[in-house]
Amino acid sequence: MNAKEKISYLFDKDSINLEVCESKSGFLLGFGTIEHRKTYFIVFNKDEKPSSLFSDFERLNKFLKNIHVKPAPLVLMMDIPSSHQAAQKSPFPDDAEKLLASENGVGNWYYNHATLSGKVPQTCVVFDKMGAALTFPIALCDTATMIESAGMSIGRLDVVSKILHKDLEYDELGGARLHAEKSASIDWVAHDESSALAYAKKYLSYLPEQSGKPLPQKEFTYSSSIPLEYMIPNNPLHTLDMDVIVDALCDDNSFLELKKSSAKEIITGFATFNGHVAGVMANRSKENSGIFFPHTSQKASRFISLCDAFGIPIVFLSDAPGFMVGGEVESAGSIKSAAQLFSTISNATTAKYSIAMRRTYTAGLYAMGGGGLMPDRFVALPSAIISIYGEAVAKQLMQASDDEQKEHANKIIESSHAPQHFLDMGLIDKIVKYDELRDDIISFVSKYQDGKRSSKRAIQII
Repeated sequence: MNAKEKISYLFDKDSINLEVCESKSGFLLGFGTIEHRKTYFIVFNKDEKPSSLFSDFERLNKFLKNIHVKPAPLVLMMDIPSSHQAAQKSPFPDDAEKLLASENGVGNWYYNHATLSGKVPQTCVVFDKMGAALTFPIALCDTATMIESAGMSIGRLDVVSKILHKDLEYDELGGARLHAEKSASIDWVAHDESSALAYAKKYLSYLPEQSGKPLPQKEFTYSSSIPLEYMIPNNPLHTLDMDVIVDALCDDNSFLELKKSSAKEIITGFATFNGHVAGVMANRSKENSGIFFPHTSQKASRFISLCDAFGIPIVFLSDAPGFMVGGEVESAGSIKSAAQLFSTISNATTAKYSIAMRRTYTAGLYAMGGGGLMPDRFVALPSAIISIYGEAVAKQLMQASDDEQKEHANKIIESSHAPQHFLDMGLIDKIVKYDELRDDIISFVSKYQDGKRSSKRAIQII
């Protein structure tokens, strides 16, 4: 597809308003509607070489500043500019000094994307191999999708080869799957252009027009008939298939997973419950037992911040065994990343619903928005096990303990298997029956669809 065909594929028919440019331009700028909602677009036009690259960026920055005045979602479509001779050959542009340091140059492009963050939804679709200055706006958007032949790297292959004296294949340097699985800079790798654009369209369908505005009410069907009780193994050491549970709780085909290929032990994404939009964060025990690593915390923090920016209520489905231990994760900054996650949850004022599905051990309780981190609602299934230690670990530690400590340990093990004990102590709001969980979630999220930051979070001053 050429640039105009991509716009036509994504936007409603006869809704496109293309900004007129008197000279040749490397950008197509304008707005239209996607599912009848106003949306801006910035599209790299690889078929036309701009008359002046700096003038092009002046025009781009003016366009972005206008979005601050008249907010609406933005789609950025990245392709190789016609001013570049080849995707992996570094260019020497005209007006390099002004592009670098002017208030209307490349830096201002970054500034405008960054200052729109959290104010309007921004999504990016990448169609080719981006390098150097073209890479950063991709990650400045809320989400990014790449076709599988695309990629991005700060240093293009020619720079890497000359400076590091090292030859790499492009996929090793900045291929799409590398950024989906390892750097977590993009959310999804698409097979082709049309599926990448379809993902961007679906993503925007969950977001409001701007921060503080109501969330979209979506049409839905619900047909799951699998009893939730039979999906949860009695043995906490056995794998719980959280993907099946998420699908069983949400409206049919409504779950859109974000960053699916990175930190797979945590599930993050958007869904609807009776047509009401919510963020879903859940532990995936079939990947690394659902344990939190530094990259897990980072993925979770970013998702919670995204939901908080647009007033999207968050549903935490907890099957959290806690945080990984050992020298490798300590040197990777596990404590710092976990503390950032706790801080993000604590300071998020969007509504938060946390449910102990099965295991909720030690600081995993906090990582899933429960306990003292001030969720608006904290509940448990009858199968919930809430404890400082998992039973197997507790029994091992007991062997080297004195009688008093063994007594404490036995009490912890006994109470952990009894959600009623936590309810009696006022530590959870309710024990939710298996067949009532979806209705309980619907009742909660339906109250928080106005897009406002509506949490009851309170700060106690001692």
